[in-house]
Parts: sequence; structure tokens; C-alpha cells
Amino acid sequence: MNQLVVWGVDPGITGAVVSVRVDLDNREVLGVGFVSPALEKYTLLSGKKRSRINAHETYNLLVSLATIYGKPDIIEFEEVSAMPKQGVSSTFSFGRSTGNIEALASLFCSLSRVRPNVWKRTLGVPADKNAAIRWARAWAKEYFPNALEYLRKCSHDGRADALGLAVYGLCFTCGHDFGIVVDEGERTTEDIHCRDAHQLS
Repeated sequence: MNQLVVWGVDPGITGAVVSVRVDLDNREVLGVGFVSPALEKYTLLSGKKRSRINAHETYNLLVSLATIYGKPDIIEFEEVSAMPKQGVSSTFSFGRSTGNIEALASLFCSLSRVRPNVWKRTLGVPADKNAAIRWARAWAKEYFPNALEYLRKCSHDGRADALGLAVYGLCFTCGHDFGIVVDEGERTTEDIHCRDAHQLS
């Protein structure tokens, strides 16, 4: 069986890592696994509570992901930057979280980086956050039905983005015409099968 494992990584504390394992010969999705970063609380000098990525626990989750679905052949990592008018503290926190998950992911495979506007435009993902999660659910229903339960809420947009990044890596970075997307984000009518999906925690 000619298999390929692709990870999609949406960085940040609300992001996610998704592993998609496919059988290239039979054009079948063998499994989809989701990991959200493990978080820990810390206290600022001002006394305010904040969350940050627990790198050790997150690494253990990624090891479990690789053990269950196989070591990734490619990792599609979203190349992000600070948002306009974002505060200094928020920018620092986001940068640290992004650097943590970037370093951890690179322990498993070299990273392929893509800007958000590039992969979203290619797959036809709406810009609005709520519209994007609805789009992702409709899209998962067609191609990854067993992953739907992990895309129930608008707060699951990190999982949806990670899944989109994995598909972008499969179809465009790796160049496999897997029947999931074609030009301008249109869907094909090919029968794509998905066996299982899991959230690791």
C-alpha cells in the first residue's frame, strides 16, 4: 500500500495539528487525527492570568499522533505574522506560541510554509471566521465525514484551518490529484472514503 501522511499545523494556543493518512493507490483517507496544544496557566507581574503552550505535554501529544497515524511525510505550516494594531503583550504571546509549535513540529519532519491568504484562496475558504467554520463543516461532510464531530463549534476554527492546511499540502505541495479540490476551490464528484477520526488529549 502506497501511503502518505500529511500534517497541517495552525499555530497559536487556539490552533491545532491535524494528521491525514491516505492510501494513494485506492484514493482513500485511512484516518484523520486532531491534536490541540496542551496549555498551562501562568501569572503576569500585574497579577493577570494567562495561558501558554506546555511544550513537553504538547510534544507527547504529537508523538502519540505520529505513533497512531504514522510519522509525517510532509508538514504544512501556516506562516503567520502579527496582526495590525495588536498589542505588544499579545504579539509576544502569539510569537512565543507559534515558535513553540513550530519547533516541536520540526522535530518530526521539515516544514513547508504557506501564507494564510494563499492556501485559503486556493481552497476557496471564506474570510469571515464563522463562515469559514461552516464551510469547513460542509467540506468535511463531503470528504472527511468521521471528522465532523471535531468541527462542531466556531471555536474549532483552528482544527478546521489545520485540516485545510493538510489538504493543501496533500494536493498542492505534494502534487497528488486526490480528487478533493480543483481550480478555484470547486469540488469534484469522486468518491473519497474516510475510515476514522480521533481527537488526542
